[in-house]
Amino acid sequence: MQRNPEIFQNPLYAESHRSPEDGPEPLPISEEFLQSLYGSPAFIEKLKTTMDLVGKFNGREFGFVVYKDRDSDQVWIGKPAGGESEDEVDMGFQHKEMRSRLEKAHPTNPAFVISKLHFHGNRGFSGQIIVPTGSTRDLGAASADRGWNESVIGFGQPPIEIIGTNDRDEADLLIFQEPVTYRPMLQPAIRDEIDLTLQELSSSRTAIQQDVMDALRHYGYKTMLAETAGQRLRDEDLKSLSQMFATTALPGRESL
Repeated sequence: MQRNPEIFQNPLYAESHRSPEDGPEPLPISEEFLQSLYGSPAFIEKLKTTMDLVGKFNGREFGFVVYKDRDSDQVWIGKPAGGESEDEVDMGFQHKEMRSRLEKAHPTNPAFVISKLHFHGNRGFSGQIIVPTGSTRDLGAASADRGWNESVIGFGQPPIEIIGTNDRDEADLLIFQEPVTYRPMLQPAIRDEIDLTLQELSSSRTAIQQDVMDALRHYGYKTMLAETAGQRLRDEDLKSLSQMFATTALPGRESL
């Protein structure tokens, strides 16, 4: 799970100040760019390193962040890291480190969080499904990062979230993204319902991965399940990811 202290300091987390109709428009992101990002040697190397760290430390959680320049295809991928406890990744620390680095090296380049990846520890149990934690962890962190994106680049771009498990040489990856049309974590009734649903799925002995994906889709999230081959995304999954999470350019705005 992700721990991001900024969630609780962000006023956007407490209440929604926008309706679905007048919310910020997402930046256009092309299929070609997403294929280039997630199939790049740099991303593959960071994914492999993260998987190796999870295995080396017996299922401890590790992950990394990915930032993108608003006006070009340039990306910056953080170093895989863990957290203070074995069952969390301190994304707040990673964000501060990456933002400090970008401010020094590229002070005029507005960059936003385009994606994050972390592994949930499974302590060697096979067949474990991937269930994101709710408003105080994974989904809340995704919402807070979206709010930060809006404050920096003027668009509430929801990051593409990836949560993995690997009790073997390869990994299963749950990929999802907040709906563009509204902010689930800023709607108290919906947020509480999602939290309860995910808690029930996490503690269930009979739930399957499809149940988790169906629940996320019910609330408007885009989601898919992917697998690695050779510790990189399979070609068919890379294609599906790029098609699902690409966003169409608005009139008068070129696709990135």
